[in-house]
Amino acid sequence: MWDSPGSYGCFDSMHAAANRDFVKEYTDAFRNAGLRVGLYYSPMDWRFPGYFEPVKLAAYGAATYKDLWPSEDAFPERKYGAAWTLQFETGSQANVIFQKTQDIMKKRIPEAIMAKPEDFDKIYDQFLKDLEDAGVAKLNEEFTKMVKARVEPWSK
Repeated sequence: MWDSPGSYGCFDSMHAAANRDFVKEYTDAFRNAGLRVGLYYSPMDWRFPGYFEPVKLAAYGAATYKDLWPSEDAFPERKYGAAWTLQFETGSQANVIFQKTQDIMKKRIPEAIMAKPEDFDKIYDQFLKDLEDAGVAKLNEEFTKMVKARVEPWSK
C-alpha cells in the first residue's frame, strides 16, 4: 500500500493510478486525532511466487498457492447467475426474517467462538433455536422458490 522499495513489482499505491501514500494519510489522521494506530504487515503477498513455503508447494507441483486451486474453466459460469445475487424484496416477510437471522448470527457466533469449551454446545443450541424462532424455515422456503424461479427458464 505505501511507497516502499521492497514492494514486489512496485505493487503499491504510489505506483498505481492513485499515486498517493494511503498508509501515511491513514496513520497521520489517527495521530492528529490523538489516537494510536497499528498496522498488520506481511512481507510477501499472494502475487509473490512461493508465497507459502515454496519447497512444500513444489512437492505438489505448484509454484504458488493459486496453482493448487481448480482451473478457471472447472466451474463454468451459469446463465442464471449465482444464488447469492438474489435479493429479497425490501420490507417483505423474507427480508425481515433475513435481517433477523443476520442479527442473530452476529450475536451468537462470536459468543460460541469465545465461549469456554464446556459452554459451546449450550450456546450453539441456543443459536439454532433463535434461528428457528426467527422463522428461518420460512426464509429457506422463500429462497428455494426464488432459486427455482431463477433457474427454471434455462432448464428447458
